[in-house]
Amino acid sequence: MTSQPFTIPSRNYINRLAFTWLANRWWLLALPLVAVSVWALFDIRAVYVGLVIIFLLYPMALTLVWFDYAMSPQSIRAITPKQVTVTKDGLKIDFLPKNEDCRPLPSVFLPWCEVQSAELSSNTLSLVLGTRLDDRLTLPSDAFSQDAWELINAKIADKLPSPETI
Repeated sequence: MTSQPFTIPSRNYINRLAFTWLANRWWLLALPLVAVSVWALFDIRAVYVGLVIIFLLYPMALTLVWFDYAMSPQSIRAITPKQVTVTKDGLKIDFLPKNEDCRPLPSVFLPWCEVQSAELSSNTLSLVLGTRLDDRLTLPSDAFSQDAWELINAKIADKLPSPETI
């Protein structure tokens, strides 16, 4: 059962990555600012240090993180147009060329045993394949037939979060 060709918009993809990364590491951003705030109670020069952290250090550090995720092979595969074939053994991902002059990425086969967990949203299903935030395959709900979704649900039913943990 093969899906319709689909792609995940790069803006949606990087927004989800950024939000998740910041939600998991908010304390890395807050800890230096709390330390500088306490220091500022005793020395007014700490305000300058805080401004340097906010306007110089944080943007440079976040740029490095952004490039790490934006240029990773997983991110490039995530936003490339693709067509997915669902089988009882796994998912075959065929990448489509963006235009006639480009060669498509090589096809990938993803066995069901490589799916560590799954995240369900209102219009997508994300299959988590690794520990990095970009190690996932996002499947839009309107790209597959009902039979394909039934097979996917049967194969990943144990990997979806239980209602008690939500």
